[in-house]
Amino acid sequence: MSIVTSARIFDSVRGDLSLVESELSRLLTQNKIEVIDKFSSHILNTSGKRLRPALLLLSTKAFNVSSEIAIRFACVFELIHTATLIHDDVIDHSATRRGSKTLNALWGNNLTVLFGDLLYLRAMSSAIEGRNWRMMEVLSEVTSKVIEGELIQHDHLFDIHLNRDQYFDILERKTALLFAACCKSGPILSGAPTDIVRDLETYGLHLGRAFQLIDDLLDYSSTESQLGKPVFTDLKEGKLTLPLLLLKDVIPKIADPLIEDFWSMNRTAESLNSSASQLKTLLLQHQTLEQTYNLAKEETEKALAILDTPFYKSDSFSFLKILPNLLLDRIK
Repeated sequence: MSIVTSARIFDSVRGDLSLVESELSRLLTQNKIEVIDKFSSHILNTSGKRLRPALLLLSTKAFNVSSEIAIRFACVFELIHTATLIHDDVIDHSATRRGSKTLNALWGNNLTVLFGDLLYLRAMSSAIEGRNWRMMEVLSEVTSKVIEGELIQHDHLFDIHLNRDQYFDILERKTALLFAACCKSGPILSGAPTDIVRDLETYGLHLGRAFQLIDDLLDYSSTESQLGKPVFTDLKEGKLTLPLLLLKDVIPKIADPLIEDFWSMNRTAESLNSSASQLKTLLLQHQTLEQTYNLAKEETEKALAILDTPFYKSDSFSFLKILPNLLLDRIK
């Protein structure tokens, strides 16, 4: 996948993404409340790539949904995603995200949690104004699943016995279902048949799984400047992800003590670095990073297979067909 092709995907919805940004700013500052403006300004200035709004816009573009409706629901999904990240940062005591200080690091947990709650409410208020009750059902369900995923993950923090089924359940709830909801918004908003809605939902699930698997892989194989946060962040926060779960399956008697030492309250910076270095060597030696990548690749192939039917042959779906391999390119 070339950089030019990557740019083309986002260029195809660039105009609407700019309108999404404007609408997000309006939704976040409409009451002219100083403390809300302060928080809103920070998150608007430290935003990510807006992948979820872009996904929804690509889906709605493929199904000829009006720009006005698409922008509304793109904002709704981004507000839900942002609220989730804000609450995650509080729960995980995270100090940085995307290379900048988190809201909780700057202004404390209490105000940050309330601001996250406000984003959920602003999202639902905007969705209600959209007057599409099927979309309200989707948003209600996905928001509940995301929060359930956070509760399950928090319940398993620093759990050396976490298994792969539990890991994939958390991944599904926290990431894949939100991708699926964005992808199926196009056919839902256009009134497409149920089987088409189901296709785009399944496509989004595979896409979301691949995205999170690559994200988990990058936590062990990337650098802080590339990630926008310290490497080994997931493990430091007590989260076991697939690369380490695969390693535990192969050498549990070596991996488990190293992980528990990494989590030790009495660890020094030197011992922490030593444990991290040993774990990274073992991940490479036993090829669990490669195995994680291969599983992500399988998910992208499953996503592409969904669109390999006559209905999706038109140019309208070309960018959705390119996107799965673009996610894999994050590792290169």
